Amino acid sequence: RSKVAPTHWYFMVAVVLNTLIDIIWKFNNEMPGWAKDNNVLYNLQSPLRVGLLGFYIQLRLQPHFKKISTIALAAYFSFLLINYIFFQNPFTYSSRANTAEPVIMLLICLLYLFQIFGDDNILSYRRDTAIWMVIGLLIYETTNFAIFLFYSNLMQTTEEFATQIWHI
Repeated sequence: RSKVAPTHWYFMVAVVLNTLIDIIWKFNNEMPGWAKDNNVLYNLQSPLRVGLLGFYIQLRLQPHFKKISTIALAAYFSFLLINYIFFQNPFTYSSRANTAEPVIMLLICLLYLFQIFGDDNILSYRRDTAIWMVIGLLIYETTNFAIFLFYSNLMQTTEEFATQIWHI
């Protein structure tokens, strides 16, 4: 049961954050000045997703894969700390920080798949919820990588396209 808890926490926090993000976006004109920008919530959601969902997958990794995952997560959170202290304001959307998320999550998900497919035991894909979570994350993170990578540049060159891309 404790191996499922990180996903439950993430989904509860994600519902709250996404609700706040949407409320700020939809009712921006009615919001007080300090609450008009939802970028900090986007910047907060990314490390929460990496931390909680990365931890969920890491609970299932064998020690040699877990070591690689731990190093990758430490590098990711160190990068975020350095980025927000020295380079970017956490209250503006960080394309750089949000691009680091798919890189780390793809690595952790692939480690899990390497472990699963390298195992000689027969796996019941219908009963293993982690594999479905990993496949879903791989699809999500792969799709978002290009969006996150170029989003800040798109906002400067073609703002309408950058706004429409969120519908994907």
